[in-house]
Amino acid sequence: MVANYIANEHPDDSIRDDTRAPTIDDIKEFISTDELGWRPNQSDLTDLSTFISGVDFSLESWDGSPPRSLIELAVEQLNENLPLIAFIDAQQLRQGTPRGSGPLHSVVIAGIDEHSNEVAIADPWFAAIHSVSGDNLEDAWDPSLHQIIDVAVNQSGEPASGTDQ
Repeated sequence: MVANYIANEHPDDSIRDDTRAPTIDDIKEFISTDELGWRPNQSDLTDLSTFISGVDFSLESWDGSPPRSLIELAVEQLNENLPLIAFIDAQQLRQGTPRGSGPLHSVVIAGIDEHSNEVAIADPWFAAIHSVSGDNLEDAWDPSLHQIIDVAVNQSGEPASGTDQ
């Protein structure tokens, strides 16, 4: 979803031209799954970044408190015309169940209305793009790992490597 946005809609022509939009079959070649789905790891993301060429995916996580809130991290990305991928407790976000009772699920943060605190997320599991409360999204952000996938533009042809904070 993110690579397709960058390859087809990013405002910079040269970035769009340098980015290959992968198919689902392409992605399946690079992302390892098990019975619970995909467990993100930097090796898979680096391989996928190399294939896509114009985008670097970097897995970021914080054992303790992250340096900024999820919304602040997303605003930084969106100011660069790039989305952010966050791992959340899907059931907590959707149904208000206690934290940790639902599966971890990734969503793409595609926009934020800072005045209303509404966040546009792309989530094909629930609905393509829809709005959620920024407070609810922040509460559902995985509290044990605080994981995101940072998206960066790569015009050098060399993938960036992820870092654990």
